[in-house]
Amino acid sequence: MDWELDTVLGWIRSVGAGELANLATLAVATVGIFLTLSQLTLLRRQLRLEALIQITDSNREILALGFAHPHLWTLLDASAGAGDAGASFAQQRYLQLWTNHLHLMWGAHRLGMVSNGEWEAYRRDMAGLIRLAPFRQYWLGVARFYPRRFRRAISELLPGQE
Repeated sequence: MDWELDTVLGWIRSVGAGELANLATLAVATVGIFLTLSQLTLLRRQLRLEALIQITDSNREILALGFAHPHLWTLLDASAGAGDAGASFAQQRYLQLWTNHLHLMWGAHRLGMVSNGEWEAYRRDMAGLIRLAPFRQYWLGVARFYPRRFRRAISELLPGQE
């Protein structure tokens, strides 16, 4: 044990102060890199959680709107809004809220903010809405306003596309 300590002390004496400072700087930089990487990992987790919270909040707000105004649920029926300009306008706005919610979910997936498992659950939920006749009709009129990749994702969920 003493010879190991003597060896280390001998090496330290033979190395200059500048070299020791360089080694200390390297050690501090290495620790700093590991701390930064751990902070980035925590930040990524936090961002993923925030994305999930925002998607859930968006969904909750749209559903709460439907519960506060039950006639909005009927607007998702194929015959709703036919001949009634006010109902048709409300139907368009409600479908716009849902479409923007779908776009939010797709965007979170595209940015890697939701896991593949979560995305598959979202896709199943999206497919349920997309298959409603009023949504399909609405989508025909607004699809061009959304990014090409989002349009492709929606078209893959349309009936007859699977």
